[in-house]
Amino acid sequence: MLQSLFRSPQKDSKQLKAFRQECLDSALEKIPKLIEKYKESNEKEQKDVPVLQEVVNGTWRKEAKLKELKSEMSALERKIQLSLAPQCEQQDSAVKKEKVAVMAEPKQKYRAKVCGL
Repeated sequence: MLQSLFRSPQKDSKQLKAFRQECLDSALEKIPKLIEKYKESNEKEQKDVPVLQEVVNGTWRKEAKLKELKSEMSALERKIQLSLAPQCEQQDSAVKKEKVAVMAEPKQKYRAKVCGL
């Protein structure tokens, strides 16, 4: 049909009109079927809406337990940090003392050499 549309200009207009009308009729025939199909699909999905609304708006049943566990975890973390703090301070002070002692050694050796000791 399409090949014959491009042969002669006079025949083209009649054939083109017939082809357009055929396409339009075909499309118009499909519309009611599509409307019915989507109506049925929408009705099925509308049945699920209340259940889904409950799920979305409801509270998670383990939410309270989760909050409790999170607060317990943060308390334990604080406890651990506090127990580690004195150890870190002791280690820091020991390291500082070692640094001071190491820095003082060369001075003492130098003084010993100068004084002839």
